[in-house]
Amino acid sequence: MPRINPNIHKLIIVTYCTEKGISMRQLAKRFKISKDGVRKVIKKFGEYNILGDLPGRGRKKGCVKPQLDAAIVAAFRRNPSASTRDVAKKLKTSVGNVQNAKRKNYLQTRKKQKIPKRTPAQLERAKSRAKLLSKFLIQNSGRCILMDDETYVKKDMKTLPGPQFYTCAASEDIPEKHKCVAFEKFAPKILVWQAICSCGLKSSSFFTTGTINGDVYRQECIKKRILPLYRRHALPPIFWPDLASAHYAKATLNLLDAENVSYIAKIMNPPNCPELRPIERYWANIKRYLLKKGAVADNEADFKQIWNAAAHKKVVVAVFFDFRKAFDTLETNTLIDAMRECGVGEPLSQWFSDYLTARSYRVKVGSMVGDEQAVRCGVPQGSGCGPMCYLLHVNSLCGVLRHCSPHMFADDLCVLRTGAADDLAGVCRAVQQDVDAVLKWSHDNGIQKRL
Repeated sequence: MPRINPNIHKLIIVTYCTEKGISMRQLAKRFKISKDGVRKVIKKFGEYNILGDLPGRGRKKGCVKPQLDAAIVAAFRRNPSASTRDVAKKLKTSVGNVQNAKRKNYLQTRKKQKIPKRTPAQLERAKSRAKLLSKFLIQNSGRCILMDDETYVKKDMKTLPGPQFYTCAASEDIPEKHKCVAFEKFAPKILVWQAICSCGLKSSSFFTTGTINGDVYRQECIKKRILPLYRRHALPPIFWPDLASAHYAKATLNLLDAENVSYIAKIMNPPNCPELRPIERYWANIKRYLLKKGAVADNEADFKQIWNAAAHKKVVVAVFFDFRKAFDTLETNTLIDAMRECGVGEPLSQWFSDYLTARSYRVKVGSMVGDEQAVRCGVPQGSGCGPMCYLLHVNSLCGVLRHCSPHMFADDLCVLRTGAADDLAGVCRAVQQDVDAVLKWSHDNGIQKRL
């Protein structure tokens, strides 16, 4: 509500006291304010004997000391790694004042990014190779990037890296398993290898308790997993291997050349730069999920099942159709043919034919009545046979779907397709084929649709 002028406050009170019987509605109309505003002015004068605003309560908004904001900002400029509590303690102020000063000056606390510690020679080599890699990727900007990597994962996933918490009262004693995380110094681990593509496709995972040498890499990784994934693309992707020695061995490169795989040469592959490879974030996401689940794998088979459940999640793609004026647009001849396809024989089909044909209608507006017109489509409104005729008519719709499952209610249709999250493009292609089939069926049967 807009603020009322103090002079209007006084006029309202004077008028209310001098003109006996005047209503608040009349005062609001006279002074062009709301009735609620008049009521509040009169109530405030009666309770506090005050014409203006009530005195403010509590501490004034903003910083108590205007110069404190500048000191807080300067403290963060000198040491960006300082915490809010450290700055508050140093300047002898509250944490709330520091937080308010950060907010007013658009300062945000951000998480530090972990990067490998590189030697000067590694840093120089990484920069020169990154420039070559950038030029190469720009020249092939329309192609996907396929990369592979391996990581070690503990069988006891409750001990994976990451913060873990528990909640209890100060004097409450809870079991030790909730307060501590027990771990082995040399816990058993599984080596996991996988390839992912920038378009979302993923290969199946390869698991081993040992290491991946050249022969294992070529047989299990390239031939069984990378090449099938590579050939699923209409436009061949660019393969970006890890810098492990087995990945750039002469036999490995000869195999890639023989299979016409386009790959990033070693001279363009920056060393010790995991921040450039999104697959590192993929590992982190999977491990964070496994830590949250807290599962323990007793053997390699259990580990494979747990890992695959986390890595190969399912997605659902749904398309909703609304057939407009479904009962009014049913063509009689098409409906009779659909009934016969559903097994409705004589004399019932002839009865339906007589029931639906030779109908007419007129339009009456006031005392005027239009000419009689023949009904060429639709079923009688409010009839018991209308919904049955529609169901028989759309019965053939489910037959045109090849990839999706149909779900129908009255004149609404939903088609669903589930698939692996790493094959979202393939799921969408399958859904699009069924959508095209539904649109063609609607056109052939004279039904208007709306997606």
